[in-house]
Amino acid sequence: MNLQARKIVGGAHSSEDILEVVLDTNGEIVNGAIHTIEVVTGIAVTHGGGAPANSYLHYRSVEEHLDAEGHIDYSNIHIPVVQVSKGSSSIRVVSKVVLQEDVDTFTPLYATWKSQAHAAGVSEEHPNGLDGTFTVPSPTMPDPTILKTGEVLLEWVDDLFV
Repeated sequence: MNLQARKIVGGAHSSEDILEVVLDTNGEIVNGAIHTIEVVTGIAVTHGGGAPANSYLHYRSVEEHLDAEGHIDYSNIHIPVVQVSKGSSSIRVVSKVVLQEDVDTFTPLYATWKSQAHAAGVSEEHPNGLDGTFTVPSPTMPDPTILKTGEVLLEWVDDLFV
């Protein structure tokens, strides 16, 4: 998988820019993806309408981006970014990507565990079941794949009168 970004709107005389972010999954189906920005150097930058760097947001909506097969296309998104003061910043886009294959592997394992826990009487009052012997740990979802773009330079400076 590969993640790339470039600035498509904005310039040196504005605090606001828009990044185009392209995710190449090499044909793998994505179940979900969330994005943030990481400030490498320079002044603070927000994204998505005011979220600070390192805060993950989901830049897709089910209503607008769900296809006929029930998947959301994360291959090309736009991320609005704003520099909080004049100066320069070097940023990266960071994405956490969950593959459908991982969800498909996890789901039946969790369903089996949940059925076993229910049969043993697991509840908040009885976390080890009614007889206290249920100690099978819940399966955990695999960690998402973390991808980072190269650095994108943002600048906000005053223009000079001539």
